Amino acid sequence: MSARNYMKTLLFDRIQADPDWVIIDWTMTNVCNYACEYCPSIIHDGSFGWPSLDSIDYTTRMLQSHYGKSRRLEYTLLGGELAIWKKLPEAIDIIKKNSPDSNIKFITNGVMPEDYWRRIGTQVSSVVFSYHPTQVKSVEKFVESINALDNEYKTILVLAWPAVWDKVLEAREYILNNVKEFTSLELKLVDNRYEACLLYTSDAADE
Repeated sequence: MSARNYMKTLLFDRIQADPDWVIIDWTMTNVCNYACEYCPSIIHDGSFGWPSLDSIDYTTRMLQSHYGKSRRLEYTLLGGELAIWKKLPEAIDIIKKNSPDSNIKFITNGVMPEDYWRRIGTQVSSVVFSYHPTQVKSVEKFVESINALDNEYKTILVLAWPAVWDKVLEAREYILNNVKEFTSLELKLVDNRYEACLLYTSDAADE
């Protein structure tokens, strides 16, 4: 089936930031349970571990002090895979304590069991589930995780790795037909362009 049936181009003439919000993308760790072909090793090799709760407390207090008087904060929590960090619920509570009006977006590959998502769904504003076709053993369990999350805002990304395109489309179809509620379902094209970036950086360093 053609990818044209799954993708639609949205036209726009400008990108404008919302003056009332500060968006903070926070890569907390590179510990991950996956090692995807399209991710550089620095994203998943575990070379830096989990942050301390004290550092999260300090960082979020400073951000709130700097921005919070006139703008709201939206934290996007990234990894690695943060769901496997046992102290993540505590870390989220600290962020909420220091920035009570903030939004907290959590990006995950959905690896944890259903009861985990039932607990964490009340802590965060939204969750982005990413389906990695060469790593996920069971699309059924992936869908069960999404359905267990009681949160109004759920985005699903199906990583569209060309080498397994048929599996990508099959997974997308299964997710579409079996997830009960979601905000959006998107194909996200991925490739190995990071290798070209690494090669360019290495060549430039040798000059």
